[in-house]
Amino acid sequence: MQAEIKNHRRRLGLTQEGLAAQIGCDRSTIACYENGYISPSLNAAKKMAKIFGISLDELTVEEPTHANP
Repeated sequence: MQAEIKNHRRRLGLTQEGLAAQIGCDRSTIACYENGYISPSLNAAKKMAKIFGISLDELTVEEPTHANP
């Protein structure tokens, strides 16, 4: 999920501070999400998904990795 948060935030041209202001937390909290130190609460994840215009599943479900044959 950490890469998804960063990718969608950048896609929208938002800074960490800008996203933090929209979901009601500190910039350092967004940095922690993006670096995988902490996971967002369900409420914060829902807010981010809405801001990003994606479903909560799209934000939280990681793509499976495929091993090279």
